[in-house]
Amino acid sequence: MLLKTKLEGLPKNASVFIEDVFRKRLIESAIKKAGSLNQLGKIMGYTGSAPNWNIKQILVGNQGIPLFRLKRLCDFMNLRLSDVEDYVERVRSNSKNFET
Repeated sequence: MLLKTKLEGLPKNASVFIEDVFRKRLIESAIKKAGSLNQLGKIMGYTGSAPNWNIKQILVGNQGIPLFRLKRLCDFMNLRLSDVEDYVERVRSNSKNFET
C-alpha cells in the first residue's frame, strides 16, 4: 500500500522508498538518459570512486533515495516531485518511519 505524503515539507535528508515498478522504471530511464550508472550517480550528487554503488542499491530497493537527491533526479528527468509522491511506500527521517 502506498503512502500519501507531501515530500516538500520533509527534511532534505529524509530517505524516500518508492514503489518497486515505478522506482525501477525511473532509475533505468535515468541511467539511459545519463549514459551510464556512474554518470547518473554524479548527477544525483554522489561523489567518490563509486557513485554507481548507491544507484544500484536504490535500484534493487535496498536503500531509499535521500530527498535532496530525489529532487535532483526529478529535475534531471523533468518530473515534478508531486508526480513521485503517488508512488512513495515509506519515508524514514531521523530514525522515524512513516509507513502505510
